[in-house]
Amino acid sequence: MTTEFDLGRLLAERGAERYELHGKYLNHQLPRMLHTIGFDKVYERGEGAYFWDADGNDYLDMLAGFGVMGLGRHHPVVRKALHDVLDAQLADLTRFDCQPLPGLLAEKLLAHSPHLDRVFFGNSGTEAVETALKFARYATGKPRVLYCDHAFHGLTTGSLSVNGESGFRDGFAPLLPDTAVPLGDLEALARELKKGDVAALVVEPIQGKGVHEAPPGYLRAAQELLRTHKALLIADEVQTGLGRTGDFYAYQHEDGVEPDLVCVAKALSGGYVPVGATLGKDWIFKKVYSSMDRVLVHSASFGSNAQAMAAGLAVLSVMENEQIVANARVTGDLLRSRLTALIDKYELLADVRGRGLMIGIEFGRPKSLKLRSRWTMLQAARKGLFAQMVVVPLLQRHRILTQVSGDHLEVIKLIPPLVVGEKGGGPVRRRLHRRHGRRAQRQRPDVGLQQDPGEAGGGQPVAARPDVLPLRQEICRRGKTRAQWRYEPSGSLHGAALGGSSASRPAPPRLPHPGGRGRCRGAVARPSLPAGDRSAPAVAADAARAGPHLRYDGLGTARRDGRGAGLRRARGRHGSDRGGRLDVLPGRRARPRDAGPAGAGAARLAGRHRAGASRRGMALRPQGAAQAAPR
Repeated sequence: MTTEFDLGRLLAERGAERYELHGKYLNHQLPRMLHTIGFDKVYERGEGAYFWDADGNDYLDMLAGFGVMGLGRHHPVVRKALHDVLDAQLADLTRFDCQPLPGLLAEKLLAHSPHLDRVFFGNSGTEAVETALKFARYATGKPRVLYCDHAFHGLTTGSLSVNGESGFRDGFAPLLPDTAVPLGDLEALARELKKGDVAALVVEPIQGKGVHEAPPGYLRAAQELLRTHKALLIADEVQTGLGRTGDFYAYQHEDGVEPDLVCVAKALSGGYVPVGATLGKDWIFKKVYSSMDRVLVHSASFGSNAQAMAAGLAVLSVMENEQIVANARVTGDLLRSRLTALIDKYELLADVRGRGLMIGIEFGRPKSLKLRSRWTMLQAARKGLFAQMVVVPLLQRHRILTQVSGDHLEVIKLIPPLVVGEKGGGPVRRRLHRRHGRRAQRQRPDVGLQQDPGEAGGGQPVAARPDVLPLRQEICRRGKTRAQWRYEPSGSLHGAALGGSSASRPAPPRLPHPGGRGRCRGAVARPSLPAGDRSAPAVAADAARAGPHLRYDGLGTARRDGRGAGLRRARGRHGSDRGGRLDVLPGRRARPRDAGPAGAGAARLAGRHRAGASRRGMALRPQGAAQAAPR
């Protein structure tokens, strides 16, 4: 008997298997990584700049799907446009007609770049870059494209050839014959151009990795050099475009810059239908499509599909009607100024940079001897570990999702939806009062957009303004104060985290995993409760009843509220996936058992355990992430 497809029923029946399904059929390292750093949550609903987990907790989105959710999640105008285009039942993708929606969207896009003339529609940012590379080579007749150090332009073969991060390139050679130059180095650019074989320079006006902006005047001067040598300027605006930096395109922050090709994607989709676009000058397109024989010399099967075009048109309409670009500029400037004011207060905070709602927060080597020694230990274990140690509690303690801006970087990147600020203040303030009680009355609310007093009394909302308390709290916890987290071990990570890190330990990194306020959960406290044999909630509940209450300072100290035994870290095999071991021993002060960075990191392990736990002789053992059943 044939059963009619019911998506809602399918999700209800098998939605809980999401991590198991991904680990079995997709990239198996993704659920492993999420479980390791404690990001393995179950999100069920999203709206605007927020989303909610299965328990009804709200989270502030400061990542925006790496920039895809420019208008936030499920904007009603974009949703209506998609319903309308589906209801219209258009004769889409016949491949041998000209539908109106692609032309209308191209017209709208080009209105924001009057020096450009034509558009090619693909399906993603990397396709937009691939198109630009092909067009530049064909139009100039030259083979080589220059790119900047630390650049990211995509991961397909052509885009990977102009990727400035070796970690993405390794093992995929041979790539295209392209050459890196430092961002902002005009002399290096001129040297390469003199060789006569350069077709173009592809550049992000603000790099996603590290949030580094091209120096003032660089794009204009580079454009002049390129034109002198008959080469093209390609602006990769996949992440920075469509209002992210406070102008429609980031290159528009510098007067006189007119790229020959511009790549956009991400936010143009409205968060629904993948789309990419390559905008270019008329003469370039006419060279590529030089005759009817070449009409399909570059095309995409799903390019210009009606759903993507409708989403793009709705996005541009919302941006104009709701002044999204102006909101990004004003809100971003205010948030950046508040964050910048913290630099003089916290020596671990080195720099705040960016434009609009693309902000980088960089941590650096402190001046004081005590903090410097801890910083050095973390850097020896893994560069970028400190920033990740801030990102994790921002999610676990404050329910704010963000991430580091690249591997081996001590930089956190904030790229929230461009609508953040419209409703963001009140819920953030109420959340902090609800979770922290009187403490919230002495401190400023969670990061996000806080509304001025008056809103709490039921009056009309006033202008939203950003606040930075969670970042301040986590800097304090890693630096000026002892930073005692309520710790929730779950699975592989926590014994290793409590035991310190080791420079010899390969990826995945052993990162601290501060949980919310509560008891231990997971299968680590009681070996008789294997995670694979029982549901995660049942294991968590039993382990919580039996396990210790731990607090962890993130820099080598574990403590417990109560009385009883101490915690000692025994020698572990740092080269293995299993890591170290944390034993519960009656009445013993902890002493480091290892030399080197890991031993130094564990030098101040000390704590207490309640008498019942010590009588049971419990041990917290780290398990490899591959051994822990994904949830």
